[in-house]
Amino acid sequence: MLSTVKMFFNFIFAVSIVLFSSISKALEIAAKDYPFPTKNAYVASVFSAFAAPKAKPQAWSVQYRSDRKEIKVLDRDLIIKLAAFQQSNTAPLVLIISGVGGNGNSGVGVAMAEQFYKKGYNVVVLPGTMSWIYSVAISEAAAPGYNPRDKIEYYTWIKWVLNYAKKQGMKFNDVSLVGYSYGGLLAGFLAPYDLAQDLPLFKKVIMINPAMDPDFGLKKLDALYDQGKSIAESRKIGVRVATYEAALSTQPTADPVTAVFKFMKLQQIDLTEIQWLIGDSFRFSLQNIVLGTQYVIDRGVLKSSYSKFSLNKRYEESQTINFSQYMDKIVIASLPPEEKTKDTNFESSFYSQLENLKNDSRVFIFENTDDFIVNPSDIDLLRQNFSERLFLFPYGGHLGNALAPSHVELYLNVLAL
Repeated sequence: MLSTVKMFFNFIFAVSIVLFSSISKALEIAAKDYPFPTKNAYVASVFSAFAAPKAKPQAWSVQYRSDRKEIKVLDRDLIIKLAAFQQSNTAPLVLIISGVGGNGNSGVGVAMAEQFYKKGYNVVVLPGTMSWIYSVAISEAAAPGYNPRDKIEYYTWIKWVLNYAKKQGMKFNDVSLVGYSYGGLLAGFLAPYDLAQDLPLFKKVIMINPAMDPDFGLKKLDALYDQGKSIAESRKIGVRVATYEAALSTQPTADPVTAVFKFMKLQQIDLTEIQWLIGDSFRFSLQNIVLGTQYVIDRGVLKSSYSKFSLNKRYEESQTINFSQYMDKIVIASLPPEEKTKDTNFESSFYSQLENLKNDSRVFIFENTDDFIVNPSDIDLLRQNFSERLFLFPYGGHLGNALAPSHVELYLNVLAL
């Protein structure tokens, strides 16, 4: 196993040299040519959670909405934390948009940013729209999840961040956008919106494992969480605590693949528990979003009473809200009447942006054929429409290979085009 791990993490695609000297077709790696350490998509998806960056970025603490500065949510001030890597000289800037639950200093985003920084880029990690801090401290609607609305709010937020970066002394000559998971889908909405502006901002847009169909992907996360019905509550608590401690204690010098296999063996974690762990981590993120949105605009979704010193019932009730219920009771309920009459899932999906994206030479997509939040038919859709701007891999699950050196090398090649 360890030899396979070493092969994968030292694996740089020889074909990339040919690919980037003469782009003509998609890069699709055959299973026999891809030395990935597991063929299980769920186990693979845990790898990125164990990634630990070596360097410490600058910590920018910003307040975006002065109208909400008096609101405290979950006993926290509405301060947005952004991880920033700043070059001493003028250099390109990469903005990284996190996925569900991801804030401005999420582990995956920071680990990715560190690799870009080492290659000479300025980098700022941004919270995803589907996060508690975005819902309460950035979003006007305080109900993120409808991308046609979110893209407008988020684009304004990006321009604010760029001005803030300049005030911090960051010198950049162009801007590129990298989004992963739900942040990858958002990047797919921002790219066409940006191109429609008088002065477009983005040089390149990279979508990593984008959540193409929100309804399909979010229902999959709900189903993974429901795997916990067969697991005893005491076992859930033990596995949850052990996972949290193991992820936090992962040493930057240790590769995440070895750390995950060691952790699973030590805790005797089976596949059902792995699936539940993935669903549980996303449900925890959703719980915080639900609590946050109802603090800002109480739409009556949570019925339990609460006070500053008594939040237990509110916490428990918010955990019972799944992604489908959140979309129906909070997101769609918050839309104006003319929007509610539309097919809101289609309007918020990758499909609604397909025609724009396939003709946008700035846009590149990285996907795994075993990504469980992506409908298998969507893989063929990507093959048919993105030609040389699609990078397709046989294994990796959801983001399991997103931080592999070979993949980072490919991102860098795209940014340099």
